[in-house]
Amino acid sequence: MNRQSPRRALAGATFVAAAAAAAHLWYIRADAFTPSWDDAWYLEESLRLHDAFLQGPKAFVDAYVHMFRFKAPLLSVLAAPFFAFGRSAAAALAVNTVMVAAAGIYAFLLASSLFGAGAGLLACVIVETMPLLYGLSRQFMVECALTTAVLAWVFHLVASDGLRKRPHATALGILLGAGLLLKVLFPLFIAAPTAYWLWQRLRGASSRERAKSRSGAMRVVVIGAPIALSWYAFNWPYVLAFAYSAGFGAVASHYAGGGWSFLSSLTYLRALASEGVGAYYAVAALFAGAALLRTIGTRSILERAAESERTMLLAAWLLPLAVFVFGRNKELRFVAPLLPAVAVALAAALDRLHLRPWKPALLAAFFAYPADAFVRATFGASVLPHRPLAYALPPRADEDWKQRELVDWAAAGMPGGGDLPVIAVALEHPKLNANNLSYFSALRGRQTRYVNLGHAQDSVQAALIRVREKGADAVLVVSGVPPESLPADFNRVNDELMRLLDGGGLEFTRARAIELGGGRSAVLYARPQN
Repeated sequence: MNRQSPRRALAGATFVAAAAAAAHLWYIRADAFTPSWDDAWYLEESLRLHDAFLQGPKAFVDAYVHMFRFKAPLLSVLAAPFFAFGRSAAAALAVNTVMVAAAGIYAFLLASSLFGAGAGLLACVIVETMPLLYGLSRQFMVECALTTAVLAWVFHLVASDGLRKRPHATALGILLGAGLLLKVLFPLFIAAPTAYWLWQRLRGASSRERAKSRSGAMRVVVIGAPIALSWYAFNWPYVLAFAYSAGFGAVASHYAGGGWSFLSSLTYLRALASEGVGAYYAVAALFAGAALLRTIGTRSILERAAESERTMLLAAWLLPLAVFVFGRNKELRFVAPLLPAVAVALAAALDRLHLRPWKPALLAAFFAYPADAFVRATFGASVLPHRPLAYALPPRADEDWKQRELVDWAAAGMPGGGDLPVIAVALEHPKLNANNLSYFSALRGRQTRYVNLGHAQDSVQAALIRVREKGADAVLVVSGVPPESLPADFNRVNDELMRLLDGGGLEFTRARAIELGGGRSAVLYARPQN
């Protein structure tokens, strides 16, 4: 890449980011998969916030401050305006189209500022073709927006000259508040690179420069704190309790299984290389790094010092990986905000390889495989063979489990008709569960909310306690689902609960039944009306 053509590199990065965004738009319209669990919950809350906005400012503010309680709400807030283009999951996912484009541009800006425009263009291409990153952009989960926010933070940090440049300090303040509203763990991803880079910028700085840095830091806090407190002021106890449980406690063990072991960490790192970065990029990084080491001795001391400073910034960015390697929760998506550091490092190594005069052709050939994998995961066809990936899946067809009809039928089946405040659901299946029934309820404009029987309940008594605590007005039981298709930990008490309901030993009585097709049926047990 010619380092004297930043405009051409910017034009190339803009084209790559726009192409990735266009591919994302095509995918979310072609993919017919039913939202489930967390993504369905984000969608439900976004729909309810959109509807509250239409009711007026008071309803909107009330809905905002009570969203989720223990999950930061910004993703659902950002998606709400997109429902003006239609009430669907695809409309909400359009917010990730913006994030995909922004991630590519920020990758270019960051790598350009650190290693030159050539590295910037390569970083943009790598970020847009990393399997975990584009795979997560196609799910309504927080990690896509969070990755873009972290990437933007690191760029503005580098560009701020130790927080002394006001526009970048202002941007960092907005990103601090927005990042916290995306996920409570946002500081985990930015703390180490921020501390390292500011330490480097303040070493040997004059007293005047230090004063300007302190003023910039205050500006970041003064802007960011009110943004974050708009929601955390009402919900912080719930957030902290759940964040610990999800990372190291009961929720982590339910979702990720067991505690730490050396084998589990190795398995996790292997999955990160193959499913996250992509096996192709992981191997390329090793070879490019080895080739780059051979050139270090030819550089001046100043060049090596500057290179070391920039490399250490990327290394500091990756430090939180230890939390996930040694923590209990091994969900791969949580490390997505760290992957742009790998992309920038690989881009810098590739850009510095001595490949002239064939460098453009060789780089084009290098990206042929990941580009083909991207095409396969987007359009379902490819030239080269690729192994299936957990997150980066081609557009999917989906069997209709009649969720829309079911939420209408459940509401109409109560004595007196109308919406129910709460219905407990005795089934947790990817196609039908409390979260996606609540989403379909909101999609239909209903106020009915559905709750599950609790995470991995060990007894029907514990499930009944949860039903009472949630104030459920009815219990929905679904049968005819093959047991092997059910997550065992979340469906332990369904059969026993149904026997108790049919035996008349509970305060709910059978109200009505419906056939859902495919051998499946549902029964609604309602609390008698006084």
